[in-house]
Amino acid sequence: VSAGDLRQMALACGRAQCFDGDLMEAMVPLIEERLQDFRPKELVQIADAYARLPVQSPELFALVAEVLPRYLYDLRPPELATLCRSFAEVALYNEELSDALA
Repeated sequence: VSAGDLRQMALACGRAQCFDGDLMEAMVPLIEERLQDFRPKELVQIADAYARLPVQSPELFALVAEVLPRYLYDLRPPELATLCRSFAEVALYNEELSDALA
């Protein structure tokens, strides 16, 4: 499964509010394996899709929080807002990401 396919599946599930919890959880290790294939904007989109679903995926958000701080300057203000909202929706706090956003 390509990085593009993983992104499209996550976005489709988030938009449609239709998901399989096992599938969404199974996608996280695949996303991690292909991290270098995602642009920062795409990781924000994936986090946003997961935040819209009632699937608890702290592993995905930890992964995003680990990768994105060094790429925050590549994101536009609406993408930064989406990133912040996504973490707020799932009630997760990451100190490194928060410090980078400050």
